Amino acid sequence: MKLNAVVKWLGEGVVFEGTTPEGAKFVMAGPKEMNNGKVLGPKPIEILLHAVAACTSVDTVAMLQSKGAQISEYEVIVNGERGAEAPKPIEEINLLYNIKGKGMTPEMIKDILEIAFNVESGVANTYKSTITWVTKLLQQI
Repeated sequence: MKLNAVVKWLGEGVVFEGTTPEGAKFVMAGPKEMNNGKVLGPKPIEILLHAVAACTSVDTVAMLQSKGAQISEYEVIVNGERGAEAPKPIEEINLLYNIKGKGMTPEMIKDILEIAFNVESGVANTYKSTITWVTKLLQQI
């Protein structure tokens, strides 16, 4: 399956617009030191962390909902570690899934995340050797 993307420089500093094949647009930028001290968008390396969390979350939420779970809150906190030497690749990614709702158990969430990480998520599998994750079920009262 081929993938494609378009990234266009926005004409000032190091700020770019990404466009998906469906026409969705988003902004990315270099560090603020390259943009007159301004944060003008997430850095590409940060987008990689968001992509791992979002890709696994799409699968996780869909599977929880298909099992009748009622999710009231869902958040993934992602931490990454980059190498010390250029090009400083991501060497470690840690994810904490905080999920609150009814009709789910810690074991159910663990099983679903196993499927999300090992079977479904193309993004997570791209970085498989660097990822660890944990989950916390926050019971709804």
